[in-house]
Amino acid sequence: MANILYVLGVKLPDEVRAEKICRSLVADGHTVTVLSRWYPSMAEREVYHGYTVARFGKNLKSWQSSPVSVNPNWKKAIKQEVQRFSPDIIITREILLAGASNQIARQNSIPSLIDMAENYPAAMRGWKKYQSRFLSRFAVNTLKLPSLLEKHAVSGADGIIVVCDEQVQRLVKNYNYPHDNIVVVHNTPELQIFDSVKKGSSTPPKVFGHHGYFTLERGLENFVLGFELAASVLPEIQLSLHGTGETYLDVENIISNSSFKDRIELNGEYSLSKIAEIYQNSDIGVLPYIPNAHISTTIANKLFDYIACGKPVIVSEASPMRRIIEETGAGICADCSTPESISKAIQKIFSSNIAEMRENGQKFAKKKYNWAVDSERLCKFVLKFIT
Repeated sequence: MANILYVLGVKLPDEVRAEKICRSLVADGHTVTVLSRWYPSMAEREVYHGYTVARFGKNLKSWQSSPVSVNPNWKKAIKQEVQRFSPDIIITREILLAGASNQIARQNSIPSLIDMAENYPAAMRGWKKYQSRFLSRFAVNTLKLPSLLEKHAVSGADGIIVVCDEQVQRLVKNYNYPHDNIVVVHNTPELQIFDSVKKGSSTPPKVFGHHGYFTLERGLENFVLGFELAASVLPEIQLSLHGTGETYLDVENIISNSSFKDRIELNGEYSLSKIAEIYQNSDIGVLPYIPNAHISTTIANKLFDYIACGKPVIVSEASPMRRIIEETGAGICADCSTPESISKAIQKIFSSNIAEMRENGQKFAKKKYNWAVDSERLCKFVLKFIT
């Protein structure tokens, strides 16, 4: 089979999608090397789950290993790995590095794919870390450098892997990219990782939860405020939050001043090894994400995870999530733009047919929304470019 170089600009392990993709490619008979970023206490090179992880940047300052195509250090690292490994194809996860990967791939007459898990330029426009300083704000909002880098990367890619139909539509519309060279590989779970999780929810549901990064577009501030309103009329319900991020302190401040803080858990950072436990202890998953150019062209993997665990969900009106819930009947789609609307959604699902939602979700998880299905689609797509 083929040698595949997967270029990843962040840390591995603990990058769920990248790890699933690499394991699937290995299982399909390929030899895989991941070029990721080095972090303290990590080996510079090791075999991990059947593939090689080469970590770049040990002796560099953080800014010198910043994963962008114009960074000569990353270009050098990719070139060195191509010379060492002689890949038959390069797949790049970090969109800001894809331009460099495409260029090096062309120079070596090998195909180049992008694993585009989200609309990264739109995400950057919403994240505080890019909006809090003048230079980064100017680069992202005024010069629109991430959009220019994405346009350049897309134009040079032989194929693109996305996570939802809405991203396909964006790429075709904005860049006139060939539809046949895009494949949807949902960020679905490997069902066996939830074997130990008790499926379904208590009736009536008690624990409403969210885990993941705390960022503005996730609307977690409104979620907490909406929970407070619902808690005033539903004395049994509790809220459990896991994760950290740039709006963590804002959420923490709301909770500290809440009359219902004794019913809210703010658990902070968690490891992937705790994921099954988080689902085990949840009844309802809530994804109150604000519909925008970012959220409307991606789907969080936790949506599929909740469905697989038989946990009903409340999702916002962002089109990918609304489409999945309308198809599966595994929860409700609601206006999540205000605390009042979130409170209404919590009260609605509290009195809904939870057992039916559980059955609906698990049925679709078993037949369609699982990694075995998406892995097969991924491997067929990759073979298209190396045979």
